[in-house]
Amino acid sequence: MKFSTLLTSVSVIALGLASSAAFANGNQTYINQTGNYTNATVNQTGTSNSVGNNTNAFQQNGTGSNAGQADNLTVNQTGSFNTVTTGPGVGIQNGKSDTAIVNQGSISGNDVSDIANINQAGSGNSLNISQDDSNQQATVVQTATSKNSQANVTQNGSTDGNADIGNMAIVTQTGNTDIANVTQTADSLAVATQQGNNDNITILQGEDNFAVSTQTGNLDTGVINQTIGSNNTAVLTQNGNMDVGSIVQMGGHDTSVITQTGNNNVGSIVQDITSTWDVATLVQTGNANVGSIVQSNFGNTAVVSQAGNNGHVAVTQH
Repeated sequence: MKFSTLLTSVSVIALGLASSAAFANGNQTYINQTGNYTNATVNQTGTSNSVGNNTNAFQQNGTGSNAGQADNLTVNQTGSFNTVTTGPGVGIQNGKSDTAIVNQGSISGNDVSDIANINQAGSGNSLNISQDDSNQQATVVQTATSKNSQANVTQNGSTDGNADIGNMAIVTQTGNTDIANVTQTADSLAVATQQGNNDNITILQGEDNFAVSTQTGNLDTGVINQTIGSNNTAVLTQNGNMDVGSIVQMGGHDTSVITQTGNNNVGSIVQDITSTWDVATLVQTGNANVGSIVQSNFGNTAVVSQAGNNGHVAVTQH
């Protein structure tokens, strides 16, 4: 699937949701918990159900010096066109050490076009989103005051045995020592952005996927593994110092781009096993950077640019 076709497919999610909302008889849940150590569990079955919307947020926001700490949210939605979302300008959990679990799946394997939009604004928060089947959308924001937070988004494992396609995951983390993990199967888009230091991004994808990873701090680690299938694109950008970036692709007709603009960085691209007609580009503009590219089979292209001093690069094509 071409990337333009993927974006068109993903956009259908929003259109389908809007259309279904106008005619659906789904259920709605709005909860506002203002204390600490609160727990909320929501189970919804069927289509076009919602937890929060653009005007009525699902919130767990405590008060005082320990505002909203150690809150727990669990949402289970079975069916299609379901949503979990926050209201404008607010976080679903604004405290620290909060936990959110969102499961959007179906035993029948016919769960499609669900949306999860989750905001967490505290420190040490944990978020797990699991979406089963196709045309799913997950947006995660763990914002300014957050640190030591973790976001896990899984869009795969369809129970009907078919590949989950047309999914989109967007993760944004602005604190330090954050962790983002995104797992997708086929024809999907993953975008992960981290703006702090000592952060870690891992994106795992199958075939015909597009992955974008951006880290602007220091001592970050970015990993994109597209190890099943062909026609994948991976773009990894690191703008700090002492960062480590790695892309692994195991199919054919894959494209990798690593850009590192700081000093003492390490960039690695591996296009191996059945790789043919692959393109790997490594750009390092600082000093004392180390880069490597490994490509197997035939028809591959490797492009390396190092603009600083004391750089070292190794290219292997076999």
